[in-house]
Amino acid sequence: MINSHSKKHQIVGFSNSGKTTIAKALIEAISRRGLSVGAVKHHGHGGIPLKQESFDTDSAKHRDAGASGSLVISETECSMILSDTSHLNLEDLVRIYECLSFDMIIIEGFKQEKYPKTIIIRSSADEHLLKSCVVIEATIFWEEELALKWESKGLFPVFLMNDLESYIRWFLQAYCRSEG
Repeated sequence: MINSHSKKHQIVGFSNSGKTTIAKALIEAISRRGLSVGAVKHHGHGGIPLKQESFDTDSAKHRDAGASGSLVISETECSMILSDTSHLNLEDLVRIYECLSFDMIIIEGFKQEKYPKTIIIRSSADEHLLKSCVVIEATIFWEEELALKWESKGLFPVFLMNDLESYIRWFLQAYCRSEG
């Protein structure tokens, strides 16, 4: 059954801005509330392949034989590897997760996509993200001076990287309030 009501939220920023740290903290906090979370991460490292299983597994042998994808499932987990993802976009991945009925989908990366997002700003060099991204719900700044500058504009909630607890509280209230 498709759960098209899965809540979705993106965490975006440049490399080494803290996206994974924030995504991990959100996933832990949401999971503690008894909600299921699916995570999607954009691998933005060009042609560097993802780490895959050993070449001598059955699923690797399936792909070596010509399968474009392989899915392995056990009693406790499932893994899917596709050899060609050029036809996939974020919307396709979200639909897969909706079929799995996750309560929340945390998306790390995919700056130009249309989902509600938190933007991480390390320095003034990153500020252009605040103009080029859409559906900005919150921001997290590394520098207090920049945070104060943007907070005074009143466009969106502003948080500091050294106070993630405040951001997590805000997120849970904004996104998980009806679930306990």
